[in-house]
Amino acid sequence: MGTVFAYSYTKSNNIRPGLLLLAFTVFFSILSCASVAFGQVDVSLAWDASSGADGYRLFYREDGHIYNYGSPDWEGTATTCTVFGLDESKTYHFVVRAFNEYVESGDSNEATWEPADVNNPPVLNPIGSKSVGEGNLLTFT
Repeated sequence: MGTVFAYSYTKSNNIRPGLLLLAFTVFFSILSCASVAFGQVDVSLAWDASSGADGYRLFYREDGHIYNYGSPDWEGTATTCTVFGLDESKTYHFVVRAFNEYVESGDSNEATWEPADVNNPPVLNPIGSKSVGEGNLLTFT
């Protein structure tokens, strides 16, 4: 099963809204939607229901770290959840596992939230006082 989802985010100061497409192809599909404000991001995730599941466990990790499968970051029966207050400057990875009273599934495909590149305008350094005669060029190096 292949599913393509999109997510968008906005900053509170309206600098640059963005759009990113994610594709996942196995047991679960995860939709990531982020709302960025004041250095933190809230990531909302959704996945397809699994037949026979009593519930789901969500795990997340920062880039370069490993999942702690002994302690889910969220557990419940819904097929959506939101992880609040993540650092907007870091990359996060998410997986979901279905479970019932007998067994827990393996990981879903991994979904990733990455910080947006901010397109800041260039900043000119002061050049001091310069003078040039009429019709002559003033050059900068």
